[in-house]
Amino acid sequence: MGTLFRRTLSRKAVSWATVPDPAGVFVAPDGPIEDTGTLSAMHTTEDLVEGRDELARILEGVKELPDDRRDALIMRFALGMDNREIARAMGRTDGATKVLIHRAIKQLEEIVVARGGAR
Repeated sequence: MGTLFRRTLSRKAVSWATVPDPAGVFVAPDGPIEDTGTLSAMHTTEDLVEGRDELARILEGVKELPDDRRDALIMRFALGMDNREIARAMGRTDGATKVLIHRAIKQLEEIVVARGGAR
C-alpha cells in the first residue's frame, strides 16, 4: 500500500471535513492579509487541478466501497476517530477494526488506480 496514497487520503479527508475555499484548499488565516500573496505562489493552477481531480477519484472510489469499509474510512479520516472509537461505534474488536480499515484503504487504492489515479 502506497504511503503517498495514505498521505493523500488523509490530506483530502482533512480538506473534506473542513470548509474549503473556492479553489478547494483550506487555508487558515494566521497573518496579515497582505501576506496572502506568498500562499498563492506555493500552489500552481496545475497542482490545484490535479488535487481536485484526485479528490474526485477518491470520493467516487469511496462510494464504491462496501458500507462497513466506507463508514470506517469516513470515521477514521474525515472525523478523525481512532481505531478504538471506530471499533466501539461499529461493535467490533480493535483488531477487526484495524483489519477493516487496512482492507478498505487497499481496496480504495485499487479502485483509484484502476480509474487512472496516481499510486
